[in-house]
Amino acid sequence: MLASRAMRRSATTLAVLGLLAAAAPGAAGAATLTLDHSCYLAKQPRLPGGQTIAVRGEGFAPNAPVTFRIGSTPVLTVNADAGGTAAGQFSAPSLGAATVFRGTRTLTASDGAVQASTSLELRQLAADFLPSRGNPRTLRVRFYVYGFGPLLTAQRRRTDQRVYEHVFDPRGRRRATVLVGRTSGPCGDLRTTRRRILPFRRVQDGRWRFVFTTSRRYSRNSAPLASIGFIVTTVFRPR
Repeated sequence: MLASRAMRRSATTLAVLGLLAAAAPGAAGAATLTLDHSCYLAKQPRLPGGQTIAVRGEGFAPNAPVTFRIGSTPVLTVNADAGGTAAGQFSAPSLGAATVFRGTRTLTASDGAVQASTSLELRQLAADFLPSRGNPRTLRVRFYVYGFGPLLTAQRRRTDQRVYEHVFDPRGRRRATVLVGRTSGPCGDLRTTRRRILPFRRVQDGRWRFVFTTSRRYSRNSAPLASIGFIVTTVFRPR
């Protein structure tokens, strides 16, 4: 008898779970958004229009106007087709301040009754290092590279590539080329281990430049390419 009651309780629980699953909102017929890539270059000085983003939304009302927004800003409005599909293109927005190299934005689409959303990964094509101050003869930093992924994808290359650092002195001479690591993820970012910023015995005053590429042989036409400057100044302090 006890075993029989236990079986009835188990059957009742399964039936309730089944009803909840069937009634769950969005389980069927929910609108969805699909992007053509996983990461994009944001609007920036070297790409003033921003990279083109292609989006496809499904599950909207047939023939209804669908508006796409990043935050509260409309970026695209198109009419869905007879099957409820809305597709189009728009330009990637800016990340804001010039010193902001990465960000995630939410892209939403709505026909007034049905809404869908997805995350949008944005990058500047840039390089940086931290800490940014110290004695250049002893300073140890981490280098950061951002945004190689979209360019590698456009070249039909994998986004995990070796990255080389080309070091130029204030006279413009290339002093060294060093393998610093691999990019990773769809955005092709890189963070190096902590290392000497200028591994030379003699360090001239002036602006040093670091250029990061996926090619061991340096070329101004290399793509992707990101560079940063570092000014060395000798300061004499009175005792």
